[in-house]
Amino acid sequence: MDSFSEIADRYGNAEIALNLAARRLRSDKERRKGSLVARFIDLVSETDAEQAECMARENFEDIKRETERQVGERLHEMAMSSMAEDVDVASRRSQQDAACGKSLAALQHVEPLLDVARNAHAKLCEAEAACKSASTMEVMDAFSSNKAVSAISHMKTSAAKTKLNDAKCAVEALSSALPERREQLDAEAPDDFLDLVLDFADFPIDFMSWLNKGKLDTAAKKCGETQERIAKVIGDLCAIEAERRRVYEQGASLLAEIDRPYLMAALEFVPQAIRFAVPEHLTT
Repeated sequence: MDSFSEIADRYGNAEIALNLAARRLRSDKERRKGSLVARFIDLVSETDAEQAECMARENFEDIKRETERQVGERLHEMAMSSMAEDVDVASRRSQQDAACGKSLAALQHVEPLLDVARNAHAKLCEAEAACKSASTMEVMDAFSSNKAVSAISHMKTSAAKTKLNDAKCAVEALSSALPERREQLDAEAPDDFLDLVLDFADFPIDFMSWLNKGKLDTAAKKCGETQERIAKVIGDLCAIEAERRRVYEQGASLLAEIDRPYLMAALEFVPQAIRFAVPEHLTT
């Protein structure tokens, strides 16, 4: 890994190149002010000086971002190297880091489940609305001999069938995504999903059968009932996510407390020119 001085040199060279390109651009524009033709060309095209300045600016921004990344990594490397000399602290840090990794994995596990649940709820809302609309047109069609009304009713029913199928697939996806009961019985597995799984598992997804029976209003009702079940799942998942996030953030805070004195010691070696790249939590 590059030293702080090497990182600072690379950043400084990019900054110098940008300043030089900017001065050349200003000089070029000043020189061209007296020519109407040149000023017109400036309006409709990019000059060599403008291209050079743009490239220098892009390069500078890339190196600035890389500098921020490298400074953070170098500080961490130096802090860990220093900490390794204190066996007790290093051991405590290793245990806390492992605990944070476990709690982060648990948090990341629930987030996609929430996305699947919310998608299922949205699809059910769409299906319910489509069924209600199709049911209304079906009633109108029953009391009308207008072929246009009949055609619209047919299209609405077809659309409702599509929406119901989408909802069915989304609910099945949620059911499949939720942890299996046997996973929850494992002593190593978290138990906060257990009630949620037992409550939702084996819930019948039968609203398609009502459409096949020609009962759009009943299909809409079934969608609404399933929405309520999904809403409870979403609420439970949100509570689980909040608790897991609390556990992770608490652990991360403890890890940061262990690291901080060693990071602050390493901070003394960062050149002033690249102090902007020091992580914010070390400057407050």
